[in-house]
Amino acid sequence: ANDFHRYPILVDEKTLKLAINVALATGEEGRLFVQLYNPKGEEVAFTAAQDSPVTSYLKSSEYSTTTKDGKVMTGVWELTISTASSTWLADTEYEVLVQGSGFGMSGKSIELSGSQVVDVPVTLDGDEVTHVIIQGLQKVKTETVKVKSNYTSFHPMAVDVGYIGAVGFKIVTAEENAHWGMIRPQLYMKQGEDFVPLRAMYMKVPNQNAFVFPFGVPEGAYFAIDTITNYTETKSSQAKVDASINVEVITTAKEELNIEHAIRNYSDLEGAVVYFRNNTPITESFRAVVYFISGKLNYVQDINGEKTLVFGSGNKAFGAVLNIK
Repeated sequence: ANDFHRYPILVDEKTLKLAINVALATGEEGRLFVQLYNPKGEEVAFTAAQDSPVTSYLKSSEYSTTTKDGKVMTGVWELTISTASSTWLADTEYEVLVQGSGFGMSGKSIELSGSQVVDVPVTLDGDEVTHVIIQGLQKVKTETVKVKSNYTSFHPMAVDVGYIGAVGFKIVTAEENAHWGMIRPQLYMKQGEDFVPLRAMYMKVPNQNAFVFPFGVPEGAYFAIDTITNYTETKSSQAKVDASINVEVITTAKEELNIEHAIRNYSDLEGAVVYFRNNTPITESFRAVVYFISGKLNYVQDINGEKTLVFGSGNKAFGAVLNIK
């Protein structure tokens, strides 16, 4: 009773989070106050454990980030456990467990190209994240094509002749645009003034706007768009009846990019951010899909110009698109 115990905790730059667990020993009664202080002497956590005939919360658990303004506050932290009670005058035994955890990814960068799959082991709070898998580097070329309302338009594929592999199409348009469109599920070639089905070996990917060319894209291949007018937005303006839309032409990248990666907790939040930064000078746009296995990922965002994936409560397996420019 009325005791005060102090425990120093050495925190280095790899310790990004502290987990403090204090519990009354089996059969003990009493009240324990648990406080945690940073190296500046500032209290960062306060909790209690108690067992009595009226209330019982035998165990106290407290989690605290060790960072401030994005940097770890290294040095000696202090945990204090005290009793100050007029009810229990006998000694109270307790058990204490302090765990430090950090974030980290194996290596500093990866070489990413084509359809390869890269597995990057990750540590986040022990075992919360086990793997980051980066798959399928794609080259993305955005084409602005002229379209007509309620009309099928034909456009060159904008892919190098002889390219072997998959070619995907994605229409990029905002909801308020005057037009939107659908990619036709077959390709065409020009015959005189007309467009006829393409006479070449290719396969349509089921449920996707994509085609696979096992022997290469032939010369003179066209894709087609059925264009629909959003009359609500055109407001009967003839100037908007004929317009342009953007189409992404997506192919498997032949280039190899060096992608730098790191995982660290973000500011003072209890969470982590995975940073991806391209180290290879490029003038084109690329895209990859990133899967987090057994992880907790929330969303993709830009922080200081870097593409990031932010952790928080979420799914055990999650995929996100990483755009690389």
